[in-house]
Amino acid sequence: NCALVRQAQVLSSLADRFGWSDKAAHWRNEAHTRAHRINQYCWDDSEGCYFEYDYVRKTRLPYYSLNAYWPLWIGIASPTQAKRVANHLHLFDHPYGLTFTDKTYPGVHPEYKALEWAYPESWPQQQIVVGEALKRYGFPDRAREISQRYIANVVTTWEKTGLTWERYDGVAGGH
Repeated sequence: NCALVRQAQVLSSLADRFGWSDKAAHWRNEAHTRAHRINQYCWDDSEGCYFEYDYVRKTRLPYYSLNAYWPLWIGIASPTQAKRVANHLHLFDHPYGLTFTDKTYPGVHPEYKALEWAYPESWPQQQIVVGEALKRYGFPDRAREISQRYIANVVTTWEKTGLTWERYDGVAGGH
């Protein structure tokens, strides 16, 4: 849903450039409506974090993941929300990058034992989203430090294997 908010933001901007005010207003409204729903269904004020929402079961999923940083990446979190989400970074922060979840969780579907995108895996696109999210909300030094460790893991792994991988081990290093 955050990616759809960003898409609507971009389409609104493009429509504005072409002078299509009705279309721009439509896409601005779409972005606003989706952003409101993300804050309504995914934000947990008692935890100070965004969680994924299972619309079939009408409940938030019970695990911490780097998906909490997507609302910051697209700019729909308030400064207070962003600071609270950034305070959870230690859950994912490991010597070789950010793990997608803070620990191993069982799969949400019975046919899978564990979540596919989960601890101890570090996925490149999530490192980018978190880094840009942190920079957007005033944490550029933290974003740089996290990025440097992840990139060092990628380079070191490539030097050892001669290959790049779709994901890396954020805890032990390597792939």
